Amino acid sequence: MYIDNFVIVEFSAGGALYVYQKGTNYYKETFNKKIEKIDDLKQPYMPQLIISSYDYMDMNSEGRMVHSGNWRYRLEMWFMEKIDM
Repeated sequence: MYIDNFVIVEFSAGGALYVYQKGTNYYKETFNKKIEKIDDLKQPYMPQLIISSYDYMDMNSEGRMVHSGNWRYRLEMWFMEKIDM
């Protein structure tokens, strides 16, 4: 999914979501080559998209987020901060 300056790829099997910001090294490594299989869209060594604890959330512009805990709420907060939704 393309939104604003981001490409968002979600995997139901394995339960992870990847956010790539256009123009970055992770984006170039992933999309500036032929994608031959679905796993080519994964960058498992990306930093976490959102680092959170009880009282704060640190949000990166790109990264990986697994579907665990309160991931929907964290992702909604990310959209509100990074994409102004």
